[in-house]
Amino acid sequence: MPKLPAYLSFLSLPALLTQTVALPASVSVAATAPPQATIVRRFPDGTALENLAVRSDGTILLTSLYTREIFYVDPMNPQNVYSIANLPPGDTFTSITEHGDDIFYVVSTSFQTNNHQPTAADTEKVWSFNLRDWSGKGNTSLPLTLVSNITQGGFLDGLTSVDGTDYLLATDAQKPVIWRINTVTGAYGVSLNSSALAPVGTGAVLPNGTVGANGLCYRAPYAYFSNTRQKTFGRYTVGPAGTAVDGTLQILGVGTVIDDLQPVQGNGRGAYLTAPVTNQIVYAPGNGSNQTTPIAAVGGPTSVRWGRTQRDQNTLYISSTGNNTAYAGVSDPASVLTIGGSLSKIELGGTWADWH
Repeated sequence: MPKLPAYLSFLSLPALLTQTVALPASVSVAATAPPQATIVRRFPDGTALENLAVRSDGTILLTSLYTREIFYVDPMNPQNVYSIANLPPGDTFTSITEHGDDIFYVVSTSFQTNNHQPTAADTEKVWSFNLRDWSGKGNTSLPLTLVSNITQGGFLDGLTSVDGTDYLLATDAQKPVIWRINTVTGAYGVSLNSSALAPVGTGAVLPNGTVGANGLCYRAPYAYFSNTRQKTFGRYTVGPAGTAVDGTLQILGVGTVIDDLQPVQGNGRGAYLTAPVTNQIVYAPGNGSNQTTPIAAVGGPTSVRWGRTQRDQNTLYISSTGNNTAYAGVSDPASVLTIGGSLSKIELGGTWADWH
């Protein structure tokens, strides 16, 4: 028997088997309604937030495309936002992940605001920075250490850590590969090469370019990925050296344009997905179908991650551009971001979460 929503838990099994059971007057149908997204912090106009990482203490780091910065926000005290790292003009941050306690890794690329494509070859890099000694207060410019120059990369986008190993994984939006990067030696190679990662299909087209493999998230033993152009998400098993285990690639479904993804908690195959064209967070069960359930409206969502503390372990945090102009074919997305990006949250508790 499936788990009952909390608002039906007072009913006994015999009562449920009858056809005349009525809910108490105090029970509202709205109790099963999907939750709403709440803005934690809105950023200035023209700020496009691309990716986020949640620290073990619950604070959040966000990458910004056009301002080339990494921002720090405490969602429990969001009035203070600090810029903690930056890149020179011509480069920008895409994704960020933690690998080791408070050691963070970021991807940088040369970047054209008018078409979201690299300005030159051999510009894809992975950097690290250390937050262990940072006070948590005030703007700063933390030193960045170059870990690896991915000279064969096209446009590195998603980044994730393979827990218990020395490896990171990175999607390439222009090539049908997911790269593996050794954080100790800086050596890199291919984790997975597959047509499932290629930037081909009928999905979103950015001005003068396309985006294939995009979001990436490791949930042992799987690496989950999205493909924006193909409108799919999937997963594969990752071995101890960061390479794909043969025969483990699975396409889990979706059928809509997506950017990033966050697997469900536990052992399920489903995921929460950012859908920038429809300005939504959606849930997909991961059963190979095109079935999705809208969760909440968020303008231009780009990344989604679970909270990590006891108080927010069932909360999804979302970064956004503020709108979906990057997918609308405009000539210069940076010039029309009239609504600043935001950090938002969706609290997935109660009866709705029981069914997912």
